[in-house]
Amino acid sequence: MLEDYKIANNKERKIKGSYTWFNFDRSIKIEGDVKDLVKWDEAKMALAREHFDEYMAKNLTTTNELVRGLIQKAFSNNKGMIDTAQVFLILKYQSSEKDASFQTACNLMRNAHSVANSKSTTVYGCARKMGNTVM
Repeated sequence: MLEDYKIANNKERKIKGSYTWFNFDRSIKIEGDVKDLVKWDEAKMALAREHFDEYMAKNLTTTNELVRGLIQKAFSNNKGMIDTAQVFLILKYQSSEKDASFQTACNLMRNAHSVANSKSTTVYGCARKMGNTVM
């Protein structure tokens, strides 16, 4: 189906995101989710972590407790890996923080990520409506 969409809409670039298709009476639903694999440069992320530690040591107050939580979650999730969603939340917060250490750390994180062009994850789900319930 994705190939048909690309051909019909003259799309040459890679399709990613969430998609939902229904049949004519909406009794069958197919969901697709295509995500790119984000890789992180470990050396740059370690250096960014050092700058964040410096920032937290000198600037952290109770009002900045949210930032501390985001930083801790970004660098240590339950698998011991970098949490991509948390990193991008920190990067959204970058414009509101003027500290040089924080800005340097965010810039390092922006330069540390890359998208693996050949690797993506695709997940499909199907559901069929039977009366008023979804199976």
